[in-house]
Amino acid sequence: MKNKNLTDVGLFHKLDGSKAGFISHSDFNKNIDDVLKLAPSIKDQFFSRLDNRKLGMVDMDTFMKLFKEFTNREVVVKNNWEVENKMFDDLKKYIRDNMHLSDNEVFMGMDFDYDGNISLEDFKRFVLEKLKFSENDINKFKLERVLQQISLTKDTNLTMFDIKE
Repeated sequence: MKNKNLTDVGLFHKLDGSKAGFISHSDFNKNIDDVLKLAPSIKDQFFSRLDNRKLGMVDMDTFMKLFKEFTNREVVVKNNWEVENKMFDDLKKYIRDNMHLSDNEVFMGMDFDYDGNISLEDFKRFVLEKLKFSENDINKFKLERVLQQISLTKDTNLTMFDIKE
């Protein structure tokens, strides 16, 4: 927030896109990227933490109280890309080691539910079974970050076109 010259109150007003005096879930998801880029699942977790009354909105008093608690805690996720970079490297190696396979065969090997789309669950299974990562080394956030880097549309699903590229 210091880099963006925002106070806690300024952040609240930035997130309150509709200027209604409260932050809705959709306003939060839309406006948080102006302050900090977060993966969709992290946005949801952050908003859920702020929305302690489970109303789908957060007023300024609640925001101020909970945001101060949140900022005083230790960093929850170490953001160094170490595991994600290893996933990228291992994926490249997997593709090089399987050059005899067509793009379609590589795609089908990753699309475990055969729905024509490599979802987060498909990718997780691929990383665990084929790339031999431990369940302890990965989490939804790390998998989403890798998928968003591979995906041409920067979402968390891969298509055949993403694999070809």
